[in-house]
Amino acid sequence: ARTVIVATGDDTETLIASLTIKSLNPNVRLIVSISEEELKKTLYSAGVTYVSSPSELTGRLVASAAFEPEVALFVEDITSATAGYDLQQYTVAEGSFAKGMTVKKFREKMAGIAGPLLVGVAIYKPKTGEKAESPSNWALRPNPDSDLKLKKNDIIIVLGDDDQNDKL
Repeated sequence: ARTVIVATGDDTETLIASLTIKSLNPNVRLIVSISEEELKKTLYSAGVTYVSSPSELTGRLVASAAFEPEVALFVEDITSATAGYDLQQYTVAEGSFAKGMTVKKFREKMAGIAGPLLVGVAIYKPKTGEKAESPSNWALRPNPDSDLKLKKNDIIIVLGDDDQNDKL
C-alpha cells in the first residue's frame, strides 16, 4: 500500500498500529486520527505523515467563529468540499505547462483564465535512501515566494470552485 489511514478510536491502538505499519513499510504515507493531542509529537517522530486531532481542529474553528466569524465560515467551506470552494493538489509532471514557471507567472496565468488561486507548493527534495514517493521528500511552502520556480514532482496546492479547479 502507498497510503494507510488509521482511525481506531483508541489512541493506544492507533500508536501500536502506526509503529507496526511503519516497521513493515517505512515509506508508506501514514495518516492517523487521535483524540489526545499530546501524542502528536510521538507519532510524528515514529514516521507518521499526518496526524489529525479532530478536537484540536474543532477548537480552532470555534475560536475563529467567536473572533473571526468570516474566517470560520471560509474554513468550513473549503474543508467541506460539498459546495463552494475546495483545496486541491496537482503534481507538476514532465510535460506540464507549469514546469519551469515561477509562482508569479503561474498565478498570472491562472488569473488570466479565471483559474484557481495557488496557495501553496510542496517542493520536491528527494532524500538519499528514500523511495521517490516517500512523504519526507516534500517541503511545504504556504504562500510561496513569487520567484520560486516550479519543478517536476513539486505539488501545487490551489483553492478554487469546481469550474476554476477544472482548468488545471
